[in-house]
Amino acid sequence: MRPAYREGLWPWLFQRVTAVILAVGLLLHFVAVHFMVKRPLSFDQIRERLATPTWAIIDGILLVCAVYHGLNGVLGIYQDFNPRPGMRRFVGALFGVVGLLTVASGIYVLAHHVQAAQYLALRK
Repeated sequence: MRPAYREGLWPWLFQRVTAVILAVGLLLHFVAVHFMVKRPLSFDQIRERLATPTWAIIDGILLVCAVYHGLNGVLGIYQDFNPRPGMRRFVGALFGVVGLLTVASGIYVLAHHVQAAQYLALRK
């Protein structure tokens, strides 16, 4: 008999944890974008928000959670088709690489916008 953690306890648990983080984070994001800024919403207003470390961290957390939650969900659907063990490992590794590259590129873009926002805030 295999231990429970080998059967998918951690991916299952992280799927639920990221779902809660995404729900709270998206609600916070929705309220901030739709009710806490003056209309019409501009790119400069978004850059001002990104100049604060709190929002940059929230956006980074949302990025990591969304990528994990999405890829883990698609991987779970794929595993429901009961693939061969070799393909299961290959697809799992492929999704891991895609996830890491997606998060790395997202953090790179987010960091660029944060840096630009802080630079523009200093020039005012």
